[in-house]
Amino acid sequence: MDHFLETKRKECYQNSSLDDGNFMPNETFCTLIFDGIMCWKATKGGTLSKQPCPYMGNSQDFATKKCESNGEWYFDTKLNRSWTNYSQCWALIDHETALVNFDSIENSTIYRKWVPILKHVTHSGYIISLIALISAMIIFFAIKKLQCPRNRLHMHLFASFIMRGFMSLLKDFIFVEGVAFKSDLVYNMDGILKYTKEHHNWICKALTSSRNYFIVANYTLILMEGIYLHNLIFLTLCSDKTKITFYYIFGWAFPLLFVIPWILMRIYHEDTFCWTTSTNKSYLILLHGPITLSVIVNFVLFIMIVRILLMKLNSIYIQHQRTKYRRLVKSTLTLIPLFGVPYVISLVMLYSTNLNPTTEVVWLFLDQTFVAFQGLFVALVYCLLNTEVHNEIKHRYNAIRDRQEHHRQSRERTISHTLQYPTVIVPLNEDIPMTNYSAKYI
Repeated sequence: MDHFLETKRKECYQNSSLDDGNFMPNETFCTLIFDGIMCWKATKGGTLSKQPCPYMGNSQDFATKKCESNGEWYFDTKLNRSWTNYSQCWALIDHETALVNFDSIENSTIYRKWVPILKHVTHSGYIISLIALISAMIIFFAIKKLQCPRNRLHMHLFASFIMRGFMSLLKDFIFVEGVAFKSDLVYNMDGILKYTKEHHNWICKALTSSRNYFIVANYTLILMEGIYLHNLIFLTLCSDKTKITFYYIFGWAFPLLFVIPWILMRIYHEDTFCWTTSTNKSYLILLHGPITLSVIVNFVLFIMIVRILLMKLNSIYIQHQRTKYRRLVKSTLTLIPLFGVPYVISLVMLYSTNLNPTTEVVWLFLDQTFVAFQGLFVALVYCLLNTEVHNEIKHRYNAIRDRQEHHRQSRERTISHTLQYPTVIVPLNEDIPMTNYSAKYI
């Protein structure tokens, strides 16, 4: 490829007709230049020169290069060279305009084999979870008796899972390689994916920021569920009727204390690309810090709850309530590991992923699969498989069926009554004798 471009460069400067000096003596213009890919002829100052994309056949897209009013080609201070806009050209970009090279990942056999499978699994998990969560939300909204304080907290948790899953699917479907929009990514002649420096799309940055917010909010609301369950079990002043507005307000507001500073850090210190990649890992602490904290706290709550419940279960003072506590322990073991243990295992594996690619792929499968299907688990435990919800649905169904049956029986009685006492219509006929009528009606 270098030989090919060198040939093009020589052809550019040897073709003097492109720089024949056809300008007025007092007119400023940019001289002939080869930018490393294309040859740009002399151009009048203050104008934008454009050419069809190079080596693209019948492409309708154009590459552009600006000639400043002072007679100098536009100079990009970040690249420290004259810059050409190849954003519409997908086939070729020079190495100096690229930063992130995905070839090292794509060339790995283990990644090429398992990452596409992992994507299909996680997409299926998110879609199934969204269906289950939306169904659970509809049930809670439709049946007023289920709208107790505890279930309102569950509904906020469902909403965070829905938004997290939706934003993750949106990112995977509209971002190329999960990194940026198609307009920000190009392929060179060898087919290697590159991320150009030219683009700073605020829409993709907003999507990235929103997704990060909903991820942190999701972990925070999971923590609020753990804290609420802890208080419900151990605090005598806390009951199911306690107002828990604080829990879900904190769950939505707390992430802003970290996401907003992260956005400001990216704007003022690393405003590059779609904010999906970062060279300064310290900025990620603002996002990973509250997530790690919530996972650890929830795991500690899990240990405390199980320990105390097991102690009470073996206590001689509650032998007559053994069935009640056994049911409470069972429900706790169902809910808390869902929020605590898998995350802790994922965190432990995360710090060992640098050992070898196989370990990293195993960690990715465990972590991403659990995250994708977690919404389904939560919807099943809190709603779709919940006995209380089943009873209310049956009650609602029976009430609707009884009303329909009552309405049907009422209509049948009305029809039967009408058939027993038919209405007689007397025709107006001249043959009816007038003697049948009283004289006062004449």
